[in-house]
Amino acid sequence: MDQVSRWLSLCKEHHDKCKPDVYDTLHSFRFRVVDVMKGCVMDAPLDCEYVALSYVWGNANQLRLTSNTLHALSQEGALHGCFQTATTVQDSIELCRGIGKRYLWVDSLCILQDDLDEKHGSLTHMSTVYESAVLTIIAASGSNADAGLPGVRHGTRNSIQHFERIDGLNLASTLEFPNLCAEESYKNSNGWKLQESALSKRFLVFTDHQVYFRC
Repeated sequence: MDQVSRWLSLCKEHHDKCKPDVYDTLHSFRFRVVDVMKGCVMDAPLDCEYVALSYVWGNANQLRLTSNTLHALSQEGALHGCFQTATTVQDSIELCRGIGKRYLWVDSLCILQDDLDEKHGSLTHMSTVYESAVLTIIAASGSNADAGLPGVRHGTRNSIQHFERIDGLNLASTLEFPNLCAEESYKNSNGWKLQESALSKRFLVFTDHQVYFRC
């Protein structure tokens, strides 16, 4: 978590071109976020800084925001045990807490899934959602929403790197090219996923064996 915070802080402080494009159109449609501290879904505060999640749903039977769950998921503490969220969403909430970011946008929990008008409106503005995020988490491991973010929870990532300390330097073997890892994981997705990462100014990619930051 500390390393991720350092990456993000370094970019925010020194890379002016990486600043997210915050658009007024975010509030021209129903824009919700997950409050990771209160554990509930809420209407996004004006000009709030939020993290977006890009992941593959797959065949996981995950919790979704619907007209039947809207009231319950809007109650403080709803996501702290009352409802079981997909593992990738759980890990993203934990990551946001760890790096001090209060708000998380997740399509399954922030778009009313049984309201066709709202879904259509949200899809129309999807580029704005990712362009305005302070960071996009890309879950490039596994094939469904229960794959998780390897490394967020202890024992969930199997490191295959070899480490040595030689003449006072910490050295590690390199892994496969990261971009290829992400594209391989997303090859069976709905096509939105690679576009989401391209729209984001900063993204954090989780693969089976590593995590990397790009801006």
